[in-house]
Amino acid sequence: MINLLKTISKDVNAHLWMIEAMGLNPIASQVPQSHQDSMAKDISRTYLMKRRLEYAISNLESIRKYCLSEINGTFYDDFEKRWEGTDIEPKYTIDTPYEYILGIWDNHPSPEIDIITKAFIECMGSLNTKVLFKMLEICPEAGPYKQNKDGEMVKSNMSDCQIDDSLKAGSMLAAIEEYNERLIKIQEIAKNRGNLGQILTLIGDK
Repeated sequence: MINLLKTISKDVNAHLWMIEAMGLNPIASQVPQSHQDSMAKDISRTYLMKRRLEYAISNLESIRKYCLSEINGTFYDDFEKRWEGTDIEPKYTIDTPYEYILGIWDNHPSPEIDIITKAFIECMGSLNTKVLFKMLEICPEAGPYKQNKDGEMVKSNMSDCQIDDSLKAGSMLAAIEEYNERLIKIQEIAKNRGNLGQILTLIGDK
């Protein structure tokens, strides 16, 4: 699950870098105001998407730590002992690790992959194709190229690129659906005080 979030983050960061570079270019000040406003909104949306993914990665890493700590018998020392001698009373019961896990959903943003990120993934394929078309208009020898089975870079055609982008987007969207379904299962296990090892298996990415 964490690997999926990191993969999506790479695409989001690449897009953010591209639109930031466009926005910071002096030419950007010469385009119509409506285009500048649209670019500013795109930068804002993409930045928030980047931060949501960072929070989701942090949340899953925390859940994994809670599970491992409880399984290893060190939960109190790892998370509650720090409150000794303060105004906060440390506690530990068999429910405490599950309360920590469920507490992830009490804060914002939650670790689910939202509809905005799904829309981004869905649009990325067509966006990449449009960018490539523009590049080819300026510099036809720029590509497209792809690696063959022998590891050599060979000239490709646009239809192949469009198919590859569509397949990648479809595969990623299916992985996102599975990711969100796993999160629901993790919540259910925590609510039912179930097996923490199952939560670790659902998170995966060892």
